[in-house]
Amino acid sequence: MDSQHSFEGQTFRDASFTGARFVSCDLTGVVVRGSEIASVEIDSPWLIKAGNTSSTALTSFRSSTRS
Repeated sequence: MDSQHSFEGQTFRDASFTGARFVSCDLTGVVVRGSEIASVEIDSPWLIKAGNTSSTALTSFRSSTRS
């Protein structure tokens, strides 16, 4: 990953990423709190691998957001 495009350790507060696309980005350790995430689309085939903590978190997210 090109270091000139690194946002490692940065905090984004009151920022709008509406319509933004993140392609081939490393989102390891990203934390999202108190943010609107309606209509978020996550397309990543390796998230659903058995035993992957990301798939557990994603399943929990889906369960907690259902009406």
